[in-house]
Amino acid sequence: MENFKNWHDGPIDNFAFNPQAIGYDLSLGGTYYYKLKMCGLNGKCSKSACLDFTTAASTNFADCPMCNPVMKFDFTPPSGSVVGDPMGNMQFKFKWPGANDYQTQPDFCGLQVNWENLSNVNWQMSNPNDDDWMIELGNATLSGLSDNEKSLDSDDLLYVETTVGDFVGMDTETWENLQKTAPESITIEFPKPSGGCTELWKCDEEVDSCVDLTDKDGVELLNETATSCIWSVPGDLGFSVYGGADGSAASPASPGGSPGGSPGGSGGGGGGGGASVKTYIITEDILATGYTRQIGSSARFKLTIGNELYYVNLASVSSKNVKITMDNGEPSELTLEAGKSGLFNYDSDGYYDIKVTVNAINYTGNASTLTVKSVHEAIPVVAGTSEDEEEFTETVIEELDELTGAVAGNIVAEEQSAEVTGGASWVKGFLSDYGWIALILLVAILIGILVYFALHKYH
Repeated sequence: MENFKNWHDGPIDNFAFNPQAIGYDLSLGGTYYYKLKMCGLNGKCSKSACLDFTTAASTNFADCPMCNPVMKFDFTPPSGSVVGDPMGNMQFKFKWPGANDYQTQPDFCGLQVNWENLSNVNWQMSNPNDDDWMIELGNATLSGLSDNEKSLDSDDLLYVETTVGDFVGMDTETWENLQKTAPESITIEFPKPSGGCTELWKCDEEVDSCVDLTDKDGVELLNETATSCIWSVPGDLGFSVYGGADGSAASPASPGGSPGGSPGGSGGGGGGGGASVKTYIITEDILATGYTRQIGSSARFKLTIGNELYYVNLASVSSKNVKITMDNGEPSELTLEAGKSGLFNYDSDGYYDIKVTVNAINYTGNASTLTVKSVHEAIPVVAGTSEDEEEFTETVIEELDELTGAVAGNIVAEEQSAEVTGGASWVKGFLSDYGWIALILLVAILIGILVYFALHKYH
């Protein structure tokens, strides 16, 4: 583990649990002066210039709005989610210094807390309707959080579902904002993978690159339930997502397709995407047998094929159909009704490679149940598109026009000749009654001959 923190603090308050207490009380409305002394590992030290701070004039709210701050955290679930989804609901709990139990923040109001209780707080985030995941910042300091930093959404907290297990964590940018809480420890709970609670892995938000933390100093398995694993890691490790398996086993290091949106992960939940995109990772073996799941609009499947990555996205949901897109796919977009399937080609080899079936449409939930499967189906060849064939077609038409015109002219001429000479009246009658039938038969025979030679010439 690193022997340093990204933050530096030196609390001087006179709380019983503070080993750095200054030993005397500060007065209201007083100005105090101090210097900072900084020393390196070689024993050399330096001092800052004289600094100062002034205490509040009184404990009234007007003079000291943070003396009794209100702790109110907000959470916005993803569009179309239900409370039973991992990020469909959120509950914030606090274990204040010296307390034995957690206090839950009410849904529609905050908790007014004494200033001295905002240090060494255990701050817990979880979904009361899905008890298989949880994040807790241990011995954290909440006093420096702004109102904006207390407002979280599904882009900030990540629940990434993959085919090797589920990962829980926090968007990197969100962690950069919350890092000022300086937690001594981080507790992570996630659904138990098939291999049990034997390993802890930390991965990036796309679950493309993972590190095994199982044997690292300060990493400890706290509890294993029938459905989840609870681990503790040092606060210095920070975030993005943690899980019980090597998520990178489901995805190569060099992606070949570009994601259709920012990763988030949820990744994965699938997790993955800017954090706003839930990604479901499908390995090549699972893709061969087919993978079925209900996903929300804007979620996607990440397909690992050979050394390449491809993304199949649920672009939109309507009451009648859904729009499916595939980055670098051909076609790039399909509109399908429930019960219908569509095909994508991603390597221009003359064969469709991916089949997507819409099993059901959940319009009210803005979601759809899809099956994604690898296939190898020949793309139908559309004949008659070459320049030679187009030129031949034009020639045939011209020749037929000339032919029909000539035959018709001969028939008329023979009729006129019969009338003039007055002889061979049977010729006149035959041509009048059967001439056009003979013309049609002759044209059909000529067309057949031309088509025969055309097929042998171009095919």
